Amino acid sequence: MSMHWVKEILCLQEAELKVVLEKASAEELREIRAFIGHGKAGKRDENITIIMAYVQETSEHLKSPEGRDERHRSPKVGKAAQVLRSAAAKAPATKFTKGETIGGGMSEDEEELGNDSFADGLNRAASASSSVPQSWPPPPSMPLYRNIGTPAPPAQAPQASTPLAEVRARAAAVRAALEESVPKPPVVTEGLQGREKELAEEAARDFEPSNRDLMNVITHMARNMVVRDEVKADVVEALGPVRAQLHTVEARSTQALEETKALNERLIVIESGAIAESDRVGQLETAMKEVQSAIPDLSFGRPKVDWGADAADPMYRSVGFFGFKAEDGVEFRRQKVDELLKQRFPDAAYSVGFDYKGPRKNGNLKSYCYATFLTRDEADRVLSELNGKKYELKNGKGDKVKYDKPRTSVQRKRWACMMRAEEIVKAHERSKGFEVKIESKMPVRKVTVQGEVVFEQERGDAIGTFVGKFADVMFKFKE
Repeated sequence: MSMHWVKEILCLQEAELKVVLEKASAEELREIRAFIGHGKAGKRDENITIIMAYVQETSEHLKSPEGRDERHRSPKVGKAAQVLRSAAAKAPATKFTKGETIGGGMSEDEEELGNDSFADGLNRAASASSSVPQSWPPPPSMPLYRNIGTPAPPAQAPQASTPLAEVRARAAAVRAALEESVPKPPVVTEGLQGREKELAEEAARDFEPSNRDLMNVITHMARNMVVRDEVKADVVEALGPVRAQLHTVEARSTQALEETKALNERLIVIESGAIAESDRVGQLETAMKEVQSAIPDLSFGRPKVDWGADAADPMYRSVGFFGFKAEDGVEFRRQKVDELLKQRFPDAAYSVGFDYKGPRKNGNLKSYCYATFLTRDEADRVLSELNGKKYELKNGKGDKVKYDKPRTSVQRKRWACMMRAEEIVKAHERSKGFEVKIESKMPVRKVTVQGEVVFEQERGDAIGTFVGKFADVMFKFKE
């Protein structure tokens, strides 16, 4: 704090001085105490008491001079007042209501008031004559709020919606009040002319506030010095929940980071295991290919047909009648076959047989029956004559029945394997959406997928073998 301002503060009235001291900081009180020669040590209340006692003792020496109506004047002569007096001395004589003239000099009372500010000098000139401009209004004063941290909001001001906005609104109100309390130059009244207008403009141009005006502003500023601290406190209070949330977010982020690290470690372990499993699968595939490549050379790789045993099958001595319906029973079929053979081949000895779907007790006949003769040659002769002379035999619905060699037990098993291979290929994922069919043309039967061979059955194979893209598929019979 400047020593010049300490002197100005000590010139205040006791009531105003006490208010300023109560608002002053502890450091400022110690400096004032040191200035008056009482040292810097001491508590706040003690410092205020010592300063007030000192002012009361020396009030007669530090008090500003008094003017009219017991108004205090600055001990320093105002520059504006000097300009006004020098200009007034040169102005032509003008009659005033009290019989005085501006050019007639100053009385003792006027000399005593030589320390007045420009506003007081202009008030005196205005009171002497109606032709002189009116006195300048005093500078506006700031209302004294008891709680300067929460000043009254301006009229029609919108309410703040957040704590920070409320703090800013209060700070703006205090700032506006401080700017309003600053002394302002006098305003030139409209209607002035000539020398009066020049004097008024010169006074406004050379306006200099008095020490009293400056002290009023300083006092008001001292009372509002707590605004910044309160703004900081309100900001800290408003940011409290945000900081709490940030703390929670930081804790959760840390937890998520730790969980991510744990997941990364587990992923590394899983990837390592996957690599090992991949190597294992590759080794198994290699071993399987080696085994499959060796299967054709093994004696048990592709089961062969025992045609010697198959030669004794009675179907070689039989003639088959194909095309009967499910509702054509055993007696109906036997009667039709007997009528045909006894009429066309009366000297042939034969017996009629039937095959069933599933257990015989269920009675589900297949679509054919057969006549077994004593020799294979006899069967071949009857079959050749039936097809050559086109003897007709009809089923229960009147449709023609065909004549052919019935399949032997081995042949039925081989054909069943072809049908089963077709089912396996159709059910496999590799054939989804592709055409699967059997090519029964001998000497090699085939199952194809979109024209590509995937299963082969040679003439001597009892079952057959998957090849190509289906080489890894194993043949399984239905359970």
